[in-house]
Amino acid sequence: MRILVLGSTGFLGSWVVNKLKENYDNKLIFKSSLSLGCDLRNYHEVDSLFEKFRPEIVINCAAHVGGIQYGLKHTMELFHDNISMIVNIFKACNDYKITRLIQPISNCAYPSHLSIYKEDVFWSGPVDDSVFTYAETRRMMVVAAKSYFLQSGMDTISIVHPNLYGPGDHFEEFRSHALGALVSKVVLAKKENKSEVDIWGTGSPIREWLHVEDAAKSIVNAIDVPPYEDIINVGSGSGISIKDLAIMIKKISGWNGNFVFDRSKIDGAPIKIIDGTKGEKFLHMHDLKLFEDGLKETIEFYISITKS
Repeated sequence: MRILVLGSTGFLGSWVVNKLKENYDNKLIFKSSLSLGCDLRNYHEVDSLFEKFRPEIVINCAAHVGGIQYGLKHTMELFHDNISMIVNIFKACNDYKITRLIQPISNCAYPSHLSIYKEDVFWSGPVDDSVFTYAETRRMMVVAAKSYFLQSGMDTISIVHPNLYGPGDHFEEFRSHALGALVSKVVLAKKENKSEVDIWGTGSPIREWLHVEDAAKSIVNAIDVPPYEDIINVGSGSGISIKDLAIMIKKISGWNGNFVFDRSKIDGAPIKIIDGTKGEKFLHMHDLKLFEDGLKETIEFYISITKS
């Protein structure tokens, strides 16, 4: 089975490649990303990629993404880049008659008024304004899957994940999500003997976190499951406030300073929790990594890459 991973050098994509190597012939796993020379926004390059590798399974981990503040300042780029990639990838998958496309989708695509995200209410309202552009492009992935299925019968598995974290995550303040940014700020504060760390927003929003290895496992498991037209959630169903997350990071890191909340920065949706029942059933996602264990691993990773 020939498997092509798009966005293979990114955070999730690199973990997917490693997870694939545990079960599939490395010679039949093909990697692509912008850094490897293929711009998915250009259909000629996408067509050449598919012509070269002739994949049977395509896993799309490619996206132009960033944190809330980044997304608010780069709405045009997020729209153009992500929509272009979606259109080109679906066209190529259809043109080359692939067996299955697997696409992870951020939970920001769910309506902002919900507290628990279940698949049957995915279209029940608008997304949160703080992530409007990126979230709507994630919704377009679901629209594309449905559209191609209805006309050509193309098989797509769409998996919704909560916020991902783990070794290899992004830790830049502007581009990363809350967990990566907080790990970076706290570890550096301890290293530089700083007494305060700022937290964007009020600290009250509740977020669910999924270890990237579990996300990669769900994607690899999706290769062999029966066809399924609807989205599939993968998650633990439990979350933690940004404030309590910061306190956990502080404790694990051994930093003794104080947090200052920058209320000029918006919070985003008040709560994002996923009902992962279908993921357990269809993708066999049981025994997810305990959050505290994964957080310790992530902090240790960041410390290891910032030693000087």
